[in-house]
Amino acid sequence: MSAIKYKPSFEEYLEFEIRNNLSHSICNLNRKKYGFPLLEDNKKTKVKNKKDVTKEYNITKEDTELMGSIFNKIFDTDRECFIRLRCAATNTIYAYNVQDLKDGKKLFNILNSKKFTREDFFYSLATYKTMLNGEEDNIFSMHVIECDIDYIDKRIRRFKGKKPIEVFEILQAEEFGRSIPIPNVVEIGRQLKLFFKIECVGATKPSRNLVKRVNKVFAQRLADYGSDSTRLTDSGRITGSINSKSNDKVEVFFIADAPKYKLSELRDNWLDSLPEWYPGFLEKKSKRKIVRFIPSGKDIFYTINMGRIQDFYRIANYFGKDFDGRRFLCFQVRNHAKLAGIADDEAEQMMKEFNNNLAKPLVWRVIERDTRNVNKNQYLYKDITILNHLGLDREDVQKIGLQELKYMTDEEKAEKKKDWDREYRYKKFRNTEGLTKTEVRRRNEFIMIARLEFSGLSINKIAEEIGKAPSTIKEKIKKKYKNITYTEIKQGVKDGIFDDLRIEQLA
Repeated sequence: MSAIKYKPSFEEYLEFEIRNNLSHSICNLNRKKYGFPLLEDNKKTKVKNKKDVTKEYNITKEDTELMGSIFNKIFDTDRECFIRLRCAATNTIYAYNVQDLKDGKKLFNILNSKKFTREDFFYSLATYKTMLNGEEDNIFSMHVIECDIDYIDKRIRRFKGKKPIEVFEILQAEEFGRSIPIPNVVEIGRQLKLFFKIECVGATKPSRNLVKRVNKVFAQRLADYGSDSTRLTDSGRITGSINSKSNDKVEVFFIADAPKYKLSELRDNWLDSLPEWYPGFLEKKSKRKIVRFIPSGKDIFYTINMGRIQDFYRIANYFGKDFDGRRFLCFQVRNHAKLAGIADDEAEQMMKEFNNNLAKPLVWRVIERDTRNVNKNQYLYKDITILNHLGLDREDVQKIGLQELKYMTDEEKAEKKKDWDREYRYKKFRNTEGLTKTEVRRRNEFIMIARLEFSGLSINKIAEEIGKAPSTIKEKIKKKYKNITYTEIKQGVKDGIFDDLRIEQLA
């Protein structure tokens, strides 16, 4: 009788396949043996035409082309500066040269890098000096003024349920060209952003303040739409990216008839004029160095600055034609004239006379243009700074015969200040006798003790009379102090030096 072979059920066999991780071919051999359904062939079919294969990108080629147009339109600069790309989903930030982002091929590769995803993908609206950080101090140039229309987050009732494009159409009908200018670029996603293209402006402190002011005024005028002021370091969203809050795809479009704006034009045409009191307020608020003249019969500050100007003449006359510090001295003459309180026109004329007095005068148009900033800001230079810039040492100062400029190093100046402070403290905390208040009290106490001792009282009785412990009295009269000692005071009492000092004064 032959043995009966065991045949597993299909469920048991499936567990066997999974447990042993069998290959595709082995699985089919076993299934054929037991009469189970065979696995389908999982070999990939070869694609003859690669053009028919479509790959899924972060940002499509069409969106990349549009993003390239935006970068070329907004960032109108040929300078070496950087735009920061940030992906909130991957928590990554990278800075790229602005010219690379204007190149279509490079931009496509950058946007589809593994560093980024489609979700919450941003670009900086300003360019930066370096790749290091996105702080305001690192901004190189500004190109747009942004208005963020947060009508959903601000829960504006009249726009409840409206799509961003519908809100844009209301803005277009009611606000553009009336309360605010026409924006150049519009970003639509979960909500709405308006970008006003301004001609490239460097990020100086005045220009940054003006951009902030324009942004604040526009936001106030669109407050009913949920707008609020933004920062210079804010970002726009990459076209074709996804807003993770609502899964809306970001779309961007241009408004053809919107002009490119100058920052000064926006200020003049769209902002209210400053109140009359503001320029005075701004001047007081300014951190620039303001000269405060010494309130005395003789204006010392005027004398110092005019004396320095005379020294500049002595230096120029001493070196004659062999002198390469003409530009610096012309600037210093005009600067010190302003420091002395002289009017702008007169200070300019003083520099002109100084320049004409040089053996080789500078081109007046150039030197006047390069030094006119002293009309707004004056600069307080140390003597040693001026002399070092001109390459003059201590011997040169003596040879030239400079009167106001002194060759004094920082160490020498610190030592002189220390001596002055020591003398000042001595006068401040000591009386006409050169004693401090503590020393005066100690002397008076010693006089009282000496008088009581000469009257025949013991130390214990003296201590009881004064109201102090005998041990304290003994310790004080034996201790040697710097200026006051009991032995000297006792001798003075004996000689009658302190006879005129009344007892009431000793308490």
